Amino acid sequence: AVRLAGVDTPRKGEKGYAEARNALQALIGGKEVTIEMVATGAYGRSIANVKHRGYLVNEAMKKHGK
Repeated sequence: AVRLAGVDTPRKGEKGYAEARNALQALIGGKEVTIEMVATGAYGRSIANVKHRGYLVNEAMKKHGK
């Protein structure tokens, strides 16, 4: 699993998790993406920029508040 750099999303079970998951699924579900690793988080999670067809998915998620 990869966390989107610069995007603060709720964890599983928290309010808003399903909405954020569904928004991301609508953007890139089943599509080919490019992952650019940025860092490793405090809990060993990969933090990355994710791109699809030239647009930064991280920014799309922030723009829509998901």
